[in-house]
Amino acid sequence: MRLLLVAALLVATAAVAGEEEPLPEHHPRPFTAEQIRDQFVVGLHLRFDVTAGGTTETQDWRVVGADQEKVTIAYKLPDEEPSEASYGWVELRDHATFARSTTTVEEVEVEALGATRKARRFTRVTTDDEGRTVREVFDFALDLPGPPVDVRAWTAGVESFRMQQVLRERAP
Repeated sequence: MRLLLVAALLVATAAVAGEEEPLPEHHPRPFTAEQIRDQFVVGLHLRFDVTAGGTTETQDWRVVGADQEKVTIAYKLPDEEPSEASYGWVELRDHATFARSTTTVEEVEVEALGATRKARRFTRVTTDDEGRTVREVFDFALDLPGPPVDVRAWTAGVESFRMQQVLRERAP
C-alpha cells in the first residue's frame, strides 16, 4: 500500500525540477513552492485514508523538520515501522505538474476536512500497459497548499484507488 501512496503523489510529476513556470505543455501548478513551505511547518499532521484492492488503510504524516530548503516528513503506515523522508520545496511543488495533452483543469467545490472548499481539479486520462483507459482525478483545495485533499482513479471504468485527506492539524 505504501507504494500506492507514493505513486499517487508522484504520478503527476513530469516537469524539470527547479523550473519556476511550467513548460508550455504543462498546466500551471496549483501552488508555489513558497505556499507549500508556509503550510508545512514542524508539527503539521496529515492523515489519509487510502483505499486500493478492496482495503482501506490509514496513513499518518508529520512534519518533523523544515527549513528554507527542505521538509522532513515522518510517515506511519499500518504494520510498518515509522520512516522519514526529506524533500525540497520545489520537488513537492513539481509533484503537481500535469501535461495539457492528457489533463483537463476545472475550478470546483469539494467537501473536504469538514468544509466546502474551492478546489482546482486536474482530471487526467491515459491508457495503461494493457490498453485500458485510466482516469485519475486530483482535487487540490486552494486554501490548503500541499497534497490533494482527494485523489481517485478508475481503470476501465472501475474505481481502483482513492486517497482522501481526513485530518490536517498544526501543532499548538
